[in-house]
Amino acid sequence: MVFFRIFLFAALLLGPSPAQASLWKDACARLFGRVEAIPAKPARLRFESGSTYPSIQMQEKFVGENQVDVYGKAARDPVRYFKDQTRKTLEIAVDENGLLRKADGKLLNTCYPATTDCPAAIFVMDEKGKIYVYSGDYFTENMELIFHSSLSAGKPVASAGEIFVKEGKLLEINNRSGHYLPSMEVFGQVIAELEARGVSTAETKVVKALKDPK
Repeated sequence: MVFFRIFLFAALLLGPSPAQASLWKDACARLFGRVEAIPAKPARLRFESGSTYPSIQMQEKFVGENQVDVYGKAARDPVRYFKDQTRKTLEIAVDENGLLRKADGKLLNTCYPATTDCPAAIFVMDEKGKIYVYSGDYFTENMELIFHSSLSAGKPVASAGEIFVKEGKLLEINNRSGHYLPSMEVFGQVIAELEARGVSTAETKVVKALKDPK
């Protein structure tokens, strides 16, 4: 048995051919015990904290923008309002390490700083604390416009603005949204929600991009 073990070890060092690989693997399993690969533990994600928040309406001048041109510019297509199924894929979660992840579990990444080729990611949060982020182009392939109202389907929101994230870490967030004009008090609700889910905002740059409405 000792000799066989030495022989087997030497053969492994010399490198078996592909045809012999399965034979060596089975032999090692019989001699030393089968070693099973440990599957990666999926991240535990929190999509909401359980809190509820007061909300604000979209600016009245934008009502109906998903059906007709309310901007007064010729040949402009209506704004695209995402359906529930699409919106669900844009929802973000927080893992056990306080990092932001997309609905599919991958770490969230947006361009930072924003460039012409990669505009700032936009977000909205509803009254239940669900946060939706869109980091694509502001024009679809069909030249439809994408705004904050696209994420909310024109419904009231509890916060809105722009967000910058790198490898799941929240770098910067602001209240820039022409459709909702959130005050800092309303905008701050998203920070409260993220902190409640375990996100550290100690190093996050919070920017007051819009003046508080009078």
